Amino acid sequence: MKRHSALNVKAGEVAVIKSNVQELADCPSSEVTAHPVKAASGSAMSVTLLPKGCIGVWSEPLLPGRYYLNEEAYTATIIPTRARTGVYIGGYEKRRIDLTVSDDGQVHQEASSRSIPKPADAADQAIIVTAEG
Repeated sequence: MKRHSALNVKAGEVAVIKSNVQELADCPSSEVTAHPVKAASGSAMSVTLLPKGCIGVWSEPLLPGRYYLNEEAYTATIIPTRARTGVYIGGYEKRRIDLTVSDDGQVHQEASSRSIPKPADAADQAIIVTAEG
């Protein structure tokens, strides 16, 4: 018998579960309303979320803790829940395009830019990342 490690969901994370087994007798059919999701590629897709105990992606994620899941029956995807904030402080070119519409409906654009210098005490250019949550 092969042993697997327990799923450890840390603080600041949740685990989305895709189940391959059905534990509930009254699971809804596949006609459940799908939730629109934006894919990383920018294209739209939909995901059907089902109650915990049904085959498919559960609508309720697993919260931080330790879980003993059969890896052949359940697939867990860890999702970070902490907000990450980027602050641009210097070392980049700030660009802007102003659009105006004339009375005859023509769109005119005017580009402008200015250099934002890197602060003397900065370790590197452009961005500071902070985590909140």
